Amino acid sequence: MSGVKGNSVAIFAGNQENRIGYIGRNGATQKAWEKEKQYKSASGSNIFAGSLKGDISETIQKKKAMARKEAAKIVSDQLGRDDVSTQAIQKSQAHQQELLETATEAGKQLQYLNQAKDELMEAYGITDEYKPGSNAEYDDRLKELNDQEEYWNKIYDDALLGIGAESSSITAIKQGLLGRKYTMEDAMEEAGQVLDAASKEIIGLLRKDAMDHVREELEEKVEQAEKAAEEKEEQEEKLEEIKEEKEAAEEQTEKLHETVERQSEMLEKIDEIKRSADLLDEDMKGLLVDLDIQ
Repeated sequence: MSGVKGNSVAIFAGNQENRIGYIGRNGATQKAWEKEKQYKSASGSNIFAGSLKGDISETIQKKKAMARKEAAKIVSDQLGRDDVSTQAIQKSQAHQQELLETATEAGKQLQYLNQAKDELMEAYGITDEYKPGSNAEYDDRLKELNDQEEYWNKIYDDALLGIGAESSSITAIKQGLLGRKYTMEDAMEEAGQVLDAASKEIIGLLRKDAMDHVREELEEKVEQAEKAAEEKEEQEEKLEEIKEEKEAAEEQTEKLHETVERQSEMLEKIDEIKRSADLLDEDMKGLLVDLDIQ
């Protein structure tokens, strides 16, 4: 895990479950934090999640993981770029410290050599009017001190030049950081946009799943209504058939009654005819008796 701190802001990115964590008070981190909360809310269990099918639920989980991974990579990459600059500055500062210690040591040696030269002049009674070559032993020892002084002067000068070069390098890096077009705030904004886009896509999937669910229920209810209507129509047809059969039976019964009545009437007429015939026979017999006809 790597981190950058400054101005009440701490930003961390790591590989633990591709998570991004950030706290802060500036606009970029706060805005990214709000987008993360919106993403979690929109892609959570508050929108028709209770009836999600296995495949849509798995798709949403994959989209969540991919979005978080991408957002984490954006922040992590920028942290890496910032770390390179930070490490370069730290390296230059460490080298500066080493050079400063070297220059300090060289300064101490030069002071010692100046003191040693003064003591040498005093020991040999050398004055300002001394001409080189007048005292060979003094000249040899002075040459040794001068050679050492030249050596430490070069070390001192090189250390100062190195300190100046590292200062220029640090200034250039800081100016580059100040003038760069893509910053950590931009990275946080981009990460937030990734999460926001994933949130909208997941919301779209959830809405589509909800609409499909409602449409399926509606289609099922329509089918049930159509089936009930068909059953009602069949029942009405059966009732109509029963009614027609009843009317036919009543008609047949009426015809039967009429037939029975006609038959009764005919029987009565036949009986009348028979009775009339019987009377006629009696009359004929009486007439024959009267006429004595046998």
